[in-house]
Amino acid sequence: MCDLGITGIMAGIAIASSLTSTALGVVGSAVQGSNEAAQQKYQEAVNRDNARIASEKAAQERQKGLEDARWQRIKNLQTIGDKKVALASSGSNIGYGSNLDIIEDTAMMGELDALMIENNSEQRAQSYEISANSYLSGANMNSFKASASKGLNALGAASSVTKGFGTLNNKADALYKKY
Repeated sequence: MCDLGITGIMAGIAIASSLTSTALGVVGSAVQGSNEAAQQKYQEAVNRDNARIASEKAAQERQKGLEDARWQRIKNLQTIGDKKVALASSGSNIGYGSNLDIIEDTAMMGELDALMIENNSEQRAQSYEISANSYLSGANMNSFKASASKGLNALGAASSVTKGFGTLNNKADALYKKY
């Protein structure tokens, strides 16, 4: 009889231990899933902020390109004016022949310089936009992972409960077979 009492106590302890383990497994799964979701939400916020910054840089780069091209055109006009003054001061007619070709070529090359500045600026702006889109894709993926973490958290908790009840059932079954 005394042996039955000790065995019963030991069986009770084993069952209580299984229940405690199951409860801790459920809580652990919940905490782990919650932490993972919080981590993914934080990373989503970081990626969205980086995307906003990259978009702002793209707009700034475009504006800078327009300003730089405008200044290039002003320099071109100054260069053309200097050439006209130099040609006119030598006594030649600036509206005919090679003198006119010099002025037209200077205007054309100056405009090409301004267009090249605008083009290079646009390419840099597009690079920033590609980065912004990449950050937004990452943010969307982080949002998806956060949602999935919550679902996997519930699945992990259910798995812990199922495993715990299976262990509890095995111990109870073994105890029942003994007596």
